[in-house]
Amino acid sequence: MNYRDMMCSGAISVTMAFGCYSPSDPSAAGADTDGMETEDDTGESPGTSSSVPSDDTNPDDTGPEIDVVPPSILSVSPAHGETGVRAMAEIVVTFSEPMDKVATQAAYQSADLSAGEVTMTWNSDGDELTIVPNDPLKLGEGFDPEAVDAISYAIRINTSARDLAGNALEEDYSFEFSTARLILEAHPVVTERSGCVTLGGEATHAFICVGEDGNQASAHFKGFATFDISELPDGIIELAAEVQLHQVYVYDAPYETLGDLMLHHVEYADMSVDYFQTAPLGEVGVLSTSPELGERKLDVSAFVWDDYESRRDTSQYRLEFELANDFDDETDAVLFGLHATDMVSAPRLLVLYLLH
Repeated sequence: MNYRDMMCSGAISVTMAFGCYSPSDPSAAGADTDGMETEDDTGESPGTSSSVPSDDTNPDDTGPEIDVVPPSILSVSPAHGETGVRAMAEIVVTFSEPMDKVATQAAYQSADLSAGEVTMTWNSDGDELTIVPNDPLKLGEGFDPEAVDAISYAIRINTSARDLAGNALEEDYSFEFSTARLILEAHPVVTERSGCVTLGGEATHAFICVGEDGNQASAHFKGFATFDISELPDGIIELAAEVQLHQVYVYDAPYETLGDLMLHHVEYADMSVDYFQTAPLGEVGVLSTSPELGERKLDVSAFVWDDYESRRDTSQYRLEFELANDFDDETDAVLFGLHATDMVSAPRLLVLYLLH
């Protein structure tokens, strides 16, 4: 992943308005538009002396206003105390007014993320500082969420930060956040709810088998696999998941006559024919196209997330060929291991997730 494009910094231009008139303005007091002297409000010509001293100063003109108000920090992101912050997060500090960029950047302090480990940029108004870590933020990693601690980052903007008028922050501003935990888990197959079912209603739990064994329309069978996800904790931010199965035997030429082996996301209560033809919750994709023995993997992230959000205790799948039967009087089928052996692992569901 790439950092987002950094915003370029820009100088701040402050315009001060002064209460004075321009001698070239025809409406100004004493101005002569035709080269002749004119009388002013007293009835005297401009050259006539008066007992009142002449004063061109506007009594309401007190000069430019001086900024004596100290700046403040309106918000920070991530917020103070926030958890589950992503590795690619940027830190944004919003001030109440445009700041002296050099002084404010020098006011940044962190023992967890030093100034040398970040790049700082400003918005065009000069009141928003973005702190971009040069490397992704660290995440706590492991296999058991109960044993993995979140990693905290503490940051301070001290009182050397000042606005364009030189006013400093009244006090140091400190905030802290923690990053997400990255957990990898292997979820086992539930063997009593996995295997294969024939169209005639016969179920077996010896293998996960898919295909057909003759020319009768009722002679084909589909595979079913259930994985236990009941232990996934609350507070998962996002996840990635992969189904892993091991093709251990192939009868005749199912991939030539029946097509690709498909995996569907389903929900079923038991291993019965009632769920043989039910519409899937979603079509995962092609699991296998080859008779070569060995492991098969398929990304099921979206489907496990759907199960997680729906509060299902299991994530279930159905295996079937594109074509049910080729009616050639030959058995065309594949077997996937359901129980671990010396050479083959049992089916499993790997889930990698980010947790608060």
